Amino acid sequence: MSDTRDDRGDSAESTTAAPSIKEIEAAYENGTNVMGLLRQRGRVNHNTPDSILISYDLQSGSYSALMEDAEHRRIKDYINEGMAVVLRPLLGADLLEVGVGEASSLGGVIQKLGIQTSSVGGFDISWSRAAFARQHLGRLGLPGVTLFTGDIGAIPLVDDAYDVVYTAHSLEPNGGRERECLQELFRITRKWLVLFEPAFELGNAETKDRVREHGYCRGLPDIARELGYDVVEFRLFERSVFSFNQTQQIVIRKRTNDEAPPRVDPGFETTR
Repeated sequence: MSDTRDDRGDSAESTTAAPSIKEIEAAYENGTNVMGLLRQRGRVNHNTPDSILISYDLQSGSYSALMEDAEHRRIKDYINEGMAVVLRPLLGADLLEVGVGEASSLGGVIQKLGIQTSSVGGFDISWSRAAFARQHLGRLGLPGVTLFTGDIGAIPLVDDAYDVVYTAHSLEPNGGRERECLQELFRITRKWLVLFEPAFELGNAETKDRVREHGYCRGLPDIARELGYDVVEFRLFERSVFSFNQTQQIVIRKRTNDEAPPRVDPGFETTR
């Protein structure tokens, strides 16, 4: 689940000149919301892939540092166990986490599910975060996970690549791109797509305000249905910890076991 440092107040600057890297770094160190700054300077009301990449690159290592705190580990363990409860009855031959970050969610989910790491994948838009993910998984004694980089709107995987695909607040910053991102996630899913994302539709006023403020995703259940997807579950995630950042879970069925085509190696698509 997201516990990103970038969930802080937007910059009050009014200039529209594109900020330099040094200015962005200084803004981050001063506690400015980097994606908010880039939205403001770019005169857009959504987070672009480039702004998401810049923001998450700046945060690289912060999630791993948080995992050194005992209370934070306890909270993550509680959340990861809840996600594992949802995922366990859906498991097939393999599992992919979208927006893996530093694997603070994926590592715990693997442990809770007790699955082979060779059947697990994860990707992130930031190479730096994926590198920290590999280190974190190594510390947990979980080598062999397939980690790679990619944009959630153009994932470098073949169709039907993984039996079960899930997100943990990784669709979150992609407000305005919900349809294209859902289509891409559905494309690489063979059987089940599970979304743990901000609870804009089911959450309280505080959560809704936060989604609006940061340009986060919304309308996922309705968009999925408009696309013809089979939404079999849509409810609040039972282990939402913070009242200002509630999570809702959306379970989408693509195929049953009987309907699924023969499995192919979840290889990379190099022509996209």
